[in-house]
Amino acid sequence: MSKMTKYILTIPCAIFFLYVLSFFFQETYFKIVGSFERDFMIATIARLLLLFTIIYLVVDVWKIKTIDKSKKWSWTCIIIFFGAIGSLIYIWKKEKELKQNNAK
Repeated sequence: MSKMTKYILTIPCAIFFLYVLSFFFQETYFKIVGSFERDFMIATIARLLLLFTIIYLVVDVWKIKTIDKSKKWSWTCIIIFFGAIGSLIYIWKKEKELKQNNAK
């Protein structure tokens, strides 16, 4: 995975983290957003972007041929259940390690 792809896949995770962070500053957030309809739209966009990232990464995990299925399933579960955090760990730490093992 190239650096540009990693950065592009990191953007939805960052957007989702910013949205979650907005729960701690609700008063300021609703001054900016203005209504619950806009908040719902922002939440939907953040979740859809994260969903596309998760789907891409799960497909990427299953493209690696040489690792065993238990490791593939464990990384699939981590990416799905831990969403943004699991995606970032896979993108920036484990992806390179697993692909190097695939090349050997």
